Amino acid sequence: MNKISYNSFVFVLSALVFFACAEQTEKEISNLVVPVKTEQAKKVKLVEPIVTSGRISSTKESKLSFKIPGIVKQINVKEGQSVKAGQALASLDLSEMEANLTKAKNGFEKARRDLERIERLHKDNVATLEQLQNTKTVFDVAKSDLKIAEFNYKYSTIKAPSDGTILMKVAEENELVNAGYPVIAFGSKSANWKIEASVADVEIVKISIGDSASVLCDAYPGVQFSAIVT
Repeated sequence: MNKISYNSFVFVLSALVFFACAEQTEKEISNLVVPVKTEQAKKVKLVEPIVTSGRISSTKESKLSFKIPGIVKQINVKEGQSVKAGQALASLDLSEMEANLTKAKNGFEKARRDLERIERLHKDNVATLEQLQNTKTVFDVAKSDLKIAEFNYKYSTIKAPSDGTILMKVAEENELVNAGYPVIAFGSKSANWKIEASVADVEIVKISIGDSASVLCDAYPGVQFSAIVT
Protein backbone atom coordinates (compact mmCIF):
# COMPACT_ATOMS: atom_id res chain seq x y z
CA MET A 1 0.00 0.00 0.00
CA ASN A 2 2.80 2.39 0.85
CA LYS A 3 4.66 1.59 -2.37
CA ILE A 4 1.63 2.36 -4.54
CA SER A 5 1.02 5.68 -2.77
CA TYR A 6 4.67 6.67 -3.26
CA ASN A 7 4.52 5.97 -7.00
CA SER A 8 1.34 7.99 -7.33
CA PHE A 9 2.91 10.91 -5.47
CA VAL A 10 5.94 10.89 -7.74
CA PHE A 11 3.75 10.88 -10.82
CA VAL A 12 1.63 13.78 -9.61
CA LEU A 13 4.76 15.78 -8.71
CA SER A 14 6.32 15.15 -12.12
CA ALA A 15 3.15 16.28 -13.86
CA LEU A 16 3.06 19.48 -11.85
CA VAL A 17 6.71 20.22 -12.67
CA PHE A 18 6.12 19.51 -16.37
CA PHE A 19 3.12 21.83 -16.63
CA ALA A 20 4.94 24.54 -14.69
CA CYS A 21 7.96 24.34 -17.06
CA ALA A 22 5.71 24.34 -20.10
CA GLU A 23 3.91 27.47 -18.90
CA GLN A 24 7.23 29.22 -18.25
CA THR A 25 8.58 28.27 -21.70
CA GLU A 26 5.47 29.69 -23.40
CA LYS A 27 5.92 32.95 -21.52
CA GLU A 28 9.61 33.13 -22.58
CA ILE A 29 8.73 32.44 -26.23
CA SER A 30 6.01 35.12 -26.17
CA ASN A 31 8.57 37.57 -24.82
CA LEU A 32 11.04 36.67 -27.65
CA VAL A 33 8.60 37.30 -30.49
CA VAL A 34 9.91 40.16 -32.69
CA PRO A 35 7.54 41.93 -35.07
CA VAL A 36 8.65 41.77 -38.74
CA LYS A 37 7.68 43.71 -41.83
CA THR A 38 6.73 41.76 -44.91
CA GLU A 39 7.15 42.79 -48.55
CA GLN A 40 5.68 41.39 -51.69
CA ALA A 41 8.21 39.40 -53.71
CA LYS A 42 9.27 41.09 -56.93
CA LYS A 43 11.21 39.90 -59.94
CA VAL A 44 14.35 42.01 -60.47
CA LYS A 45 17.29 41.80 -62.86
CA LEU A 46 20.51 40.97 -61.05
CA VAL A 47 23.54 42.70 -62.59
CA GLU A 48 26.85 40.96 -61.98
CA PRO A 49 29.80 43.36 -62.38
CA ILE A 50 32.60 42.33 -64.74
CA VAL A 51 36.03 43.53 -63.66
CA THR A 52 38.95 43.62 -66.09
CA SER A 53 41.94 45.76 -67.01
CA GLY A 54 43.01 47.32 -70.28
CA ARG A 55 45.12 49.88 -72.12
CA ILE A 56 44.05 53.50 -72.46
CA SER A 57 44.60 55.10 -75.85
CA SER A 58 43.21 57.84 -78.02
CA THR A 59 40.66 57.24 -80.75
CA LYS A 60 42.95 59.41 -82.86
CA GLU A 61 46.32 57.78 -82.30
CA SER A 62 49.34 58.14 -84.57
CA LYS A 63 52.81 56.63 -84.61
CA LEU A 64 55.35 59.39 -85.21
CA SER A 65 58.60 58.54 -87.03
CA PHE A 66 61.54 60.09 -88.85
CA LYS A 67 61.50 60.45 -92.63
CA ILE A 68 65.09 59.26 -92.94
CA PRO A 69 67.16 56.63 -91.10
CA GLY A 70 69.56 57.69 -88.41
CA ILE A 71 70.64 57.48 -84.79
CA VAL A 72 68.22 58.85 -82.20
CA LYS A 73 70.11 61.59 -80.41
CA GLN A 74 67.47 62.81 -77.99
CA ILE A 75 63.93 62.06 -76.83
CA ASN A 76 62.56 65.05 -74.93
CA VAL A 77 59.34 63.59 -73.53
CA LYS A 78 58.11 60.87 -71.19
CA GLU A 79 55.15 58.52 -71.46
CA GLY A 80 51.97 60.16 -70.22
CA GLN A 81 53.32 63.68 -70.73
CA SER A 82 51.06 66.33 -72.25
CA VAL A 83 52.56 68.31 -75.14
CA LYS A 84 51.64 71.30 -77.25
CA ALA A 85 51.35 71.49 -81.02
CA GLY A 86 54.77 72.04 -82.63
CA GLN A 87 56.73 70.98 -79.54
CA ALA A 88 59.94 69.07 -80.33
CA LEU A 89 59.58 65.47 -79.18
CA ALA A 90 62.68 63.69 -80.54
CA SER A 91 65.63 64.36 -82.83
CA LEU A 92 68.29 62.47 -84.79
CA ASP A 93 72.02 62.92 -84.70
CA LEU A 94 72.52 65.71 -87.26
CA SER A 95 76.21 65.14 -88.02
CA GLU A 96 75.62 63.26 -91.28
CA MET A 97 72.68 65.42 -92.34
CA GLU A 98 74.59 68.63 -91.73
CA ALA A 99 77.41 67.30 -93.90
CA ASN A 100 74.96 66.35 -96.66
CA LEU A 101 73.30 69.76 -96.42
CA THR A 102 76.66 71.53 -96.70
CA LYS A 103 77.62 69.35 -99.67
CA ALA A 104 74.30 70.10 -101.39
CA LYS A 105 74.72 73.85 -100.81
CA ASN A 106 78.24 73.83 -102.23
CA GLY A 107 77.12 71.79 -105.23
CA PHE A 108 74.27 74.19 -105.87
CA GLU A 109 76.54 77.24 -105.65
CA LYS A 110 79.03 75.71 -108.08
CA ALA A 111 76.27 74.78 -110.52
CA ARG A 112 74.88 78.32 -110.30
CA ARG A 113 78.28 79.87 -111.04
CA ASP A 114 78.85 77.49 -113.96
CA LEU A 115 75.44 78.32 -115.38
CA GLU A 116 76.07 82.06 -115.14
CA ARG A 117 79.46 81.66 -116.86
CA ILE A 118 78.07 79.50 -119.69
CA GLU A 119 75.18 81.91 -120.19
CA ARG A 120 77.67 84.75 -120.70
CA LEU A 121 79.78 82.65 -123.05
CA HIS A 122 76.69 81.57 -125.00
CA LYS A 123 75.62 85.19 -125.28
CA ASP A 124 79.05 86.00 -126.75
CA ASN A 125 78.72 83.00 -129.10
CA VAL A 126 81.61 81.25 -127.40
CA ALA A 127 79.61 78.40 -125.78
CA THR A 128 77.27 76.22 -127.75
CA LEU A 129 73.58 75.71 -127.06
CA GLU A 130 74.28 72.13 -126.04
CA GLN A 131 76.80 73.29 -123.44
CA LEU A 132 74.24 75.75 -122.09
CA GLN A 133 71.54 73.09 -121.88
CA ASN A 134 73.85 70.60 -120.18
CA THR A 135 74.95 73.18 -117.64
CA LYS A 136 71.31 74.13 -117.03
CA THR A 137 70.50 70.48 -116.36
CA VAL A 138 73.35 70.18 -113.87
CA PHE A 139 72.07 73.32 -112.14
CA ASP A 140 68.51 71.93 -111.88
CA VAL A 141 69.81 68.68 -110.41
CA ALA A 142 71.91 70.54 -107.85
CA LYS A 143 68.91 72.67 -106.93
CA SER A 144 66.78 69.55 -106.38
CA ASP A 145 69.51 67.93 -104.28
CA LEU A 146 69.63 71.03 -102.09
CA LYS A 147 65.85 70.95 -101.57
CA ILE A 148 66.02 67.28 -100.60
CA ALA A 149 68.85 67.91 -98.15
CA GLU A 150 67.00 70.85 -96.60
CA PHE A 151 63.78 68.80 -96.36
CA ASN A 152 65.54 65.87 -94.69
CA TYR A 153 67.28 68.22 -92.29
CA LYS A 154 63.96 69.84 -91.40
CA TYR A 155 62.31 66.48 -90.66
CA SER A 156 65.19 65.15 -88.60
CA THR A 157 63.16 66.37 -85.61
CA ILE A 158 59.76 64.94 -84.64
CA LYS A 159 57.29 67.61 -83.56
CA ALA A 160 53.84 67.22 -82.03
CA PRO A 161 51.21 67.51 -84.79
CA SER A 162 48.69 68.90 -82.29
CA ASP A 163 48.01 69.21 -78.58
CA GLY A 164 48.08 65.71 -77.17
CA THR A 165 49.63 63.10 -74.92
CA ILE A 166 52.65 60.84 -75.31
CA LEU A 167 51.20 57.33 -75.10
CA MET A 168 54.39 55.31 -75.55
CA LYS A 169 58.07 55.61 -76.41
CA VAL A 170 58.85 52.92 -78.96
CA ALA A 171 62.53 53.79 -79.51
CA GLU A 172 65.28 54.90 -77.14
CA GLU A 173 68.17 57.33 -77.38
CA ASN A 174 71.30 56.16 -79.29
CA GLU A 175 69.19 53.59 -81.12
CA LEU A 176 69.52 53.29 -84.90
CA VAL A 177 66.10 53.53 -86.54
CA ASN A 178 65.01 53.14 -90.12
CA ALA A 179 62.92 55.63 -92.05
CA GLY A 180 59.27 55.30 -91.05
CA TYR A 181 60.06 53.23 -87.95
CA PRO A 182 57.70 54.28 -85.08
CA VAL A 183 59.49 56.27 -82.41
CA ILE A 184 56.62 57.75 -80.39
CA ALA A 185 52.93 56.79 -80.06
CA PHE A 186 50.95 60.02 -79.92
CA GLY A 187 47.32 60.62 -78.92
CA SER A 188 45.56 63.81 -79.94
CA LYS A 189 43.57 65.68 -77.27
CA SER A 190 41.00 66.66 -79.88
CA ALA A 191 39.76 63.05 -79.89
CA ASN A 192 38.04 60.84 -77.30
CA TRP A 193 39.80 58.23 -75.19
CA LYS A 194 39.20 54.51 -75.39
CA ILE A 195 40.16 51.43 -73.38
CA GLU A 196 40.93 48.13 -75.06
CA ALA A 197 40.34 45.34 -72.53
CA SER A 198 40.30 41.55 -72.64
CA VAL A 199 37.14 39.76 -71.50
CA ALA A 200 36.62 36.01 -70.96
CA ASP A 201 34.26 34.19 -73.32
CA VAL A 202 31.84 33.43 -70.46
CA GLU A 203 31.57 37.15 -69.75
CA ILE A 204 31.53 38.60 -73.26
CA VAL A 205 28.03 37.20 -73.80
CA LYS A 206 26.82 39.36 -70.90
CA ILE A 207 28.03 42.60 -72.50
CA SER A 208 26.14 44.62 -75.09
CA ILE A 209 26.91 47.74 -77.09
CA GLY A 210 25.91 50.82 -75.11
CA ASP A 211 26.31 49.24 -71.66
CA SER A 212 27.64 51.59 -69.01
CA ALA A 213 31.03 51.09 -67.38
CA SER A 214 33.17 52.66 -64.66
CA VAL A 215 36.87 53.30 -65.12
CA LEU A 216 39.54 53.66 -62.45
CA CYS A 217 43.06 54.85 -63.33
CA ASP A 218 46.24 54.68 -61.28
CA ALA A 219 47.09 58.19 -62.44
CA TYR A 220 43.88 59.54 -60.83
CA PRO A 221 43.44 57.68 -57.50
CA GLY A 222 39.93 57.86 -56.10
CA VAL A 223 38.45 59.29 -59.30
CA GLN A 224 35.82 57.24 -61.17
CA PHE A 225 35.22 57.95 -64.85
CA SER A 226 32.05 57.04 -66.70
CA ALA A 227 32.24 55.14 -69.98
CA ILE A 228 30.12 53.13 -72.41
CA VAL A 229 30.79 49.96 -74.35
CA THR A 230 31.48 50.52 -78.06
